[in-house]
Amino acid sequence: MPRPTPKKAKRVQKVSKKKKSSFARPDFLGADEKFSLPKSEEKVLAFWKERDIFRKSVEKKPRGTRKKDFVFYEGPPYANGRPAMHHVIGRVVKDVMLRYKTMQGYRVPRRAGWDTHGLPVEMAAEKELGFKTKKEIEAYGVEKFNEKAKEQVWIHENEWERLTERIGYWLDLKNAYVTYAPEYIETIWWTLSRMDQRGLLYKGHKVVPWCTRCGTSLSSHELAQGYKMVRDNSVYVKFKLKPGQKIGDFTTDDATYILAWTTTPWTLPGNVALAVGKDIEYVAVRVFLKHEGPRAIHENFILAKEIFEKNKEKFSHLKSSQQYDVNLTLEEKQYMLFVQHESELKRLLDCAKVQLEK
Repeated sequence: MPRPTPKKAKRVQKVSKKKKSSFARPDFLGADEKFSLPKSEEKVLAFWKERDIFRKSVEKKPRGTRKKDFVFYEGPPYANGRPAMHHVIGRVVKDVMLRYKTMQGYRVPRRAGWDTHGLPVEMAAEKELGFKTKKEIEAYGVEKFNEKAKEQVWIHENEWERLTERIGYWLDLKNAYVTYAPEYIETIWWTLSRMDQRGLLYKGHKVVPWCTRCGTSLSSHELAQGYKMVRDNSVYVKFKLKPGQKIGDFTTDDATYILAWTTTPWTLPGNVALAVGKDIEYVAVRVFLKHEGPRAIHENFILAKEIFEKNKEKFSHLKSSQQYDVNLTLEEKQYMLFVQHESELKRLLDCAKVQLEK
């Protein structure tokens, strides 16, 4: 017996009443017009600004029991310098990470900052006042000079704020910290004192670039701002070898020298080595100096064969040598000959050539 066909139940469709928004739905892609990426970005920025999206994201409570604040302080740029492409790249990377943490449920306050210390600000103030030396600052007055430097800090503030907004970098610019503010400086000293109390600070030594004009050490960033190749005066030195030492088939006498040069002669007392190149053939040559009666006075120099070939008329060839890993005793000091980068060796040999030509 056939079973009766069940009646189809009537589907009741629940219609949710959505609250109408007072804002029109944005068309970021420009469906009704030719697509333009800059215009699309500007529409997104306008949408964020109109609805105050950044503030709402910061005020929103963290989601989840384990989620807390993910606090961010902007690594402060120099406001007295103009923003450049590398600033855009760095800020975009930071913004991506901060948005990611927001999407994970964290509350992400993002505080801007301005770096107002360092030579760039000080030099800008000196340039504005026409100063050439530090004594002029003292004569002008340190307190007055500091106030002038504070003015220089904010010259390009508007450019930084426009860039920050245009690239969509969410940052609290109204509540920015400033490194010349007393509360900031006091906080830094407090932090250092706590580190010292925990035994985390120690006294060490480090070789750093030094500016003789500014009377201060330079960071790598400060050094790069004015770095350029220049010609500098050099000092050429003859390192006298003790007699009776073997270099291949050559034996040193009491008038045998290695030629070297330096642009920092104050480092000579601390020298511990002379450099040679493993792929360069060296020769010992004899140079005539003068006559003392019937006797001719000569000196022996050790230098590259390439230099000898270019200056054969200057001296006589004695011996060749390709033995590099040797100990040589110099008058008053011990030196070890060792292999250095070839480019450095060429500079040494070029200077040796100048010495020989003189």
